[in-house]
Amino acid sequence: MQALEQRRYTIQEYLDLSQNSSEKVEYYDGEVIVIAGGTLPHSVIGSNMFGELYSLLKATDYRVVNGDARLAIESSRSYVFPDAAVVCGDFETSDIVPHAITNYTVTKVFMDSTSVNIPRRGGARQGGGGCAKTSIPKEISVTVY
Repeated sequence: MQALEQRRYTIQEYLDLSQNSSEKVEYYDGEVIVIAGGTLPHSVIGSNMFGELYSLLKATDYRVVNGDARLAIESSRSYVFPDAAVVCGDFETSDIVPHAITNYTVTKVFMDSTSVNIPRRGGARQGGGGCAKTSIPKEISVTVY
């Protein structure tokens, strides 16, 4: 996708951009942002968060969706793709943006650039003794809407 012109967009213009883009595009009250690909640590943390939420909630009426699901935060005229979202019961969707979920709890991973080494759970890896070490961000925050 080409760089977007810095101006305010209507929701219809956002939907047109989104439909014709191979990248995810978010909308914040007139501002359109192309979502860049994430980092490997961000992907691992987001995947782990999704897996943990799914494990905890699979025997309940809650559903967990990944970052492919668009959410409608209509009170702030925003349409976003979170790392994961939890929905109770059936999906309720926006009348304004098709397929955008309105009944959700959002989880989003934000990381600083400082990392620490921690041992991975599990046994020894092939060719090595003991636990392998992996680098994870020191600070992680979760935003809930």
